[in-house]
Amino acid sequence: MSDGLDEQEAGKGKLLPAWSGQTKFFPQPRGTSRPTMMAVSLIAIAVLTAGAYAATPTPLDQAHVDALIADCEVQQKADACTELLTARLPFKKQQIASIYALRGSARQSAGDLKGALEDYDQALRVEPKLTQVYLTRGALYLNGGEPQKAADDFGRFINASPGASEGYYNRGLAFRALNRCGRAVSDFQQTLKLDERFAEAAYQKGVCEHALSQLEQAMASYDLALSIRPDFVDALVNRGAAGLKLGRAVKAEQDFKEALSLNPKNLLVSYNLGRVYVDLGRLDDAIEQFSQTLLIEPAHRLALYNRGIAYFEQKKGEQALADLDAVIRMSEANASQLNGSPTGINYDLSDFSSQNGVLASEAALASAYLKRGMLYHLNGSFDLAIADYDKAAKFNPDLKDTAPLRGKAQRLEKLTW
Repeated sequence: MSDGLDEQEAGKGKLLPAWSGQTKFFPQPRGTSRPTMMAVSLIAIAVLTAGAYAATPTPLDQAHVDALIADCEVQQKADACTELLTARLPFKKQQIASIYALRGSARQSAGDLKGALEDYDQALRVEPKLTQVYLTRGALYLNGGEPQKAADDFGRFINASPGASEGYYNRGLAFRALNRCGRAVSDFQQTLKLDERFAEAAYQKGVCEHALSQLEQAMASYDLALSIRPDFVDALVNRGAAGLKLGRAVKAEQDFKEALSLNPKNLLVSYNLGRVYVDLGRLDDAIEQFSQTLLIEPAHRLALYNRGIAYFEQKKGEQALADLDAVIRMSEANASQLNGSPTGINYDLSDFSSQNGVLASEAALASAYLKRGMLYHLNGSFDLAIADYDKAAKFNPDLKDTAPLRGKAQRLEKLTW
């Protein structure tokens, strides 16, 4: 089929353009869900060993202090951390820094990201050697859209803890966000040297190699990820996408089917499997798969477009016209409307893609106008055909068929299949 949609070039600073799901822009940075600070017992011991508690001028009794420590560290209650910081207790510098970091974690969990960042900054001012905070603050920067600051913090963590895999992994994510995939690949490779069973690092390495068009290396990385975690849906999907680009459509079909068996409602996988059938020339299977995709998301323009093209190739004009009409109506109504797309990190084999979901690109929309114009032309609706040919030429002046077809329509020459 002449209108097959090619995989997007990867490599924008915003990650790869076909990622779906903006909320979880990155996988959760590893080892950063909350700070691994001082243990409760260590804070309590610091209070007791700094001198006889009764001799310490404080209005708090020991039971209350113990409760505050538990609430601050275990229950993540910011107020308890604040009370510990303001009470006259004989904490050492590292304990004070730890409490600031714990309060930062509590504030972060409550959605107070500004307050969390202030506490992480203060923790590091009090005790720069509390290196875990660099990892935690870096994750906050990364998920907040400041990847350079994140990379800097992860670098500081690496300098202090060169044997910890999470530093390299998280810095790799930051470099990927900065569109520095070469550096990211190096960090993910180092992660795997330190933790050879880290499936997510193998997958992320594959993603960056994929973005660099190093498809064989990407395939090997996805293979490694799947050898560690056979149910890794994103790795199956991306391996299928890479395989399809390498001309291995049958293997791509297997990967997409396996991914769909693990997640039957995955919109992107369902659509991509339909694209594999198009590439294999199995139009009946493609139409059925795109129909399944539309059961998940009825407004999926890519599925409508490709099913319409498949119907067109099968000379089923009525069905083709209905699908192409729907695509064009959606695009004309709101050219920037996002499709309802799944969260997750997958390649979308489309040229409707944007970072957040599915947009009608000018080239694909031009193709829809062209095909619909041809259907009108076949039916003898010459005025409608001419209007669509004009719109196709407007969106994509390089379409070669538009001018001669428009000329025929102006001469009222009816087309035949």
